[in-house]
Amino acid sequence: MAGISDEPVKFWFLTDFHLAEGIDSIPRFVQMMDRLALETPGPSAILLGGDICLHLQEDAGDAYERAVARLDAPLFHAVGNHDLFADRGKPLEEFERRFGAPDSTADVQDVKVIVLDTCQPHPELTGWQNVQGFVSADTLAWLDEVLADATADTPIVLVSHIPLRTTFTNRRTGSELDRLAWHVRNAGAVVERLRRFERVIVLQGHLHENERIRDGTIEFCSTGAVCGAWWDRKGHPTNVDSSPKGYRRVLVPRSGPIQTEYVSLDADHTGSGHAVVQSTGSGAHLFVNVYDAPSDARLEARLDELSPWQLGQLWTETNPASRHRAAHVWRCEVAKPLPNPLGEICHVRIQCSTGPVGQEQTFELPLRDTAAHPPEAAS
Repeated sequence: MAGISDEPVKFWFLTDFHLAEGIDSIPRFVQMMDRLALETPGPSAILLGGDICLHLQEDAGDAYERAVARLDAPLFHAVGNHDLFADRGKPLEEFERRFGAPDSTADVQDVKVIVLDTCQPHPELTGWQNVQGFVSADTLAWLDEVLADATADTPIVLVSHIPLRTTFTNRRTGSELDRLAWHVRNAGAVVERLRRFERVIVLQGHLHENERIRDGTIEFCSTGAVCGAWWDRKGHPTNVDSSPKGYRRVLVPRSGPIQTEYVSLDADHTGSGHAVVQSTGSGAHLFVNVYDAPSDARLEARLDELSPWQLGQLWTETNPASRHRAAHVWRCEVAKPLPNPLGEICHVRIQCSTGPVGQEQTFELPLRDTAAHPPEAAS
């Protein structure tokens, strides 16, 4: 195709900003955008996943627009559930005034970018549950038009604020109304339209956690929030899965798998994950949280380089305090307890079916104290 570079097409995906919430949200967000604006080379486009919190106060939208204007790349904005005024006759009016239609598309080099409205207002409800995950018939008809002339080898990058695919509803206790607000209940209608394409990545926000799920040629990437736990509301500095405040980088090469990486925006919380060790007397449980690993990954860990690798099992118990468990925590049985885990590390190797297919990675993770981080808090 004429005019198309052989270099991979690079995207940044940032989501869940929640300005005017928590502690110093707007100045901290501005600082983050200032740091990103200095990165070179920058991306081909920046995808913004919604939840500015336009409904809380008007200056949140103004501050957001000024901050993201510092980023030197085309911007594509998705609407989040907190950007609708569900109790008004025109719930999208404020979003559309600022950013245009909630459904949009563009070709970025040879990649088709699609931003999909997955937020359905329910004015009869109150609180955050008054927007549920649903794709309207009009949006589905629009999507058919967008995809009609695209060939099967066209790379697709789709942005959806509320996830099309997630296991969150199985990992977080909540009411039926909660569940309807956590995911898109007619997601299958969108997914079936994407199946004929050879390379698809769906970038999702809303849940303030990372989760990667592959279904055939489609990878669904839930992505941690820029604001983490609502800008440290209630004293929690991280996302609900213990990953730091951050964003996702996506590389779409001319051929081969689409690559993705979660990147911290918190200078005090970097790295790929952490581990918690719990002595059992003759041995120890080692809980390993790899912040952006897909749950079907094969993970092994050990406490030192002389010990044998121990195969991890995906952790399936819910943290009773948060009523949640992360999608990327494994438990390994290691041969010996660690008397003093502070300042120590564990060794991890992981093989994923997503991303660079079949690639094995080996790295070190910090061990956290079980008193401050009990095993269930590994999530």
